[in-house]
Amino acid sequence: MDKLFNETNERYCKAANGEGKFYLKTYFVDEPKAVAVILHDLISHGKRYEELAEALNKEKIDVLLPDITGFGMSKQGHSGAFAMKNGGLEFVQRDIKRLFNIYDNEKGILPHILISDGKTNIISSLFTMNYKSVDALILMGYMQHFNVSSAMLAAAKSFVMMSGYHSVSNALINMTEAPASQGRGELNKYYWISSLEEEIYKFIEDENCGIPLTASAYLEIFSGEKLTNKAKWISKFPNLPVLFLAGADDMMGNYGKSARDMANNLWDSYHDLVSINIYSSCRHDLLHDSRKNSVIKDIINWINDIGLDMDNDIDNEAK
Repeated sequence: MDKLFNETNERYCKAANGEGKFYLKTYFVDEPKAVAVILHDLISHGKRYEELAEALNKEKIDVLLPDITGFGMSKQGHSGAFAMKNGGLEFVQRDIKRLFNIYDNEKGILPHILISDGKTNIISSLFTMNYKSVDALILMGYMQHFNVSSAMLAAAKSFVMMSGYHSVSNALINMTEAPASQGRGELNKYYWISSLEEEIYKFIEDENCGIPLTASAYLEIFSGEKLTNKAKWISKFPNLPVLFLAGADDMMGNYGKSARDMANNLWDSYHDLVSINIYSSCRHDLLHDSRKNSVIKDIINWINDIGLDMDNDIDNEAK
């Protein structure tokens, strides 16, 4: 297996989709007590999570911060698409698994923390279910479309077949994102990002933010959402510590309702390690809003409170 973790904290790693490499930045400390992988929201990229990574380092947690294939510095020539073939979400999950595996082999086996944001919450949920190697899960900006319909799936599939995996469908964007915008103009288009106008402008000026999702990415996400909303799937989800974080003014997360609904679904299926924090006056991007310091502090406190160790419910042999 490749040796990835050396003195350099930035590198490119071979991607599971077979279409190139993905960018990775690492944050390591002496004598870590756990390792976290942070998955950026698909409207964003890894660099915007550096403050969280540094805060985790102060708590003796190593951090792996990749740019997901198709986004940030991992575009691979198909911006906004996980891959130029079927199975994009599975490829991303394999990339996550490889990062954890190589870390375990090179640095030693420690508790695995998986942190995701926005649309990547689907990826982290699927990974947690499929690979059974996560010890704690943190879901920020939860925003599922609980009414994913067969028509939405059919529309995405049809557009991919007609125009290709790299194609962008305005119709799909309008179905999912347009209702949260406040009219024309860039500032209004991304009104839902943050309650802080200066943060919205920073987002707009960042060339790696706001990349439109391709029809193939929507097809993968819709399919993942439809699966993870099924009661049978939820009942089989590992009973591990899960923390939901959402903004009370997040239009994309139905003002915190998406997070509350999924937390309730887990509680109803006897998952007793689930917590949820809703932040007043905050919109979607919690790490770039008025209460970001509280959000980071709450994440740190929650990790410390759950007392991660090697004797928890996740079978470490499965890692």
